[in-house]
Amino acid sequence: MDGVLIKVKTRLGTADRKTGQRSDSLSLADIYEIIGYALLDTTDTFSVHTAALYSARYGALHTWPPQQLLDTLADASIDLAAERAHVWKLLGGRQIPIPVLR
Repeated sequence: MDGVLIKVKTRLGTADRKTGQRSDSLSLADIYEIIGYALLDTTDTFSVHTAALYSARYGALHTWPPQQLLDTLADASIDLAAERAHVWKLLGGRQIPIPVLR
C-alpha cells in the first residue's frame, strides 16, 4: 500500500481484574514508535500519507495522517519537513540527502 506506514502489534491486552476479559490498547510508546518511523523518512521517499497501527490479536486498525498525529500530540502545528531535518541532524547527518529519482 503506497504511502501507508503500517506497524503490526501482537501483544495481549491487559486483563480486567473483575471479568478476566482482555482489552486492546495503544501505549504512548506505540504512537511514538510510528512517529519515529515517519520522521526517519527524511527525504519523504515513501510519501507517507497514513500512519497505521494494526492490533492483530484484536483485528483493530488505527490510522492517522502523520501531520494530524503530530499536531494533536504537540497541541500545536508542527512542520513535518523541519522535524525530519532535525531528526537527521540529531543522527549526525549534515544536510538532508537529495532523494534518488527513479
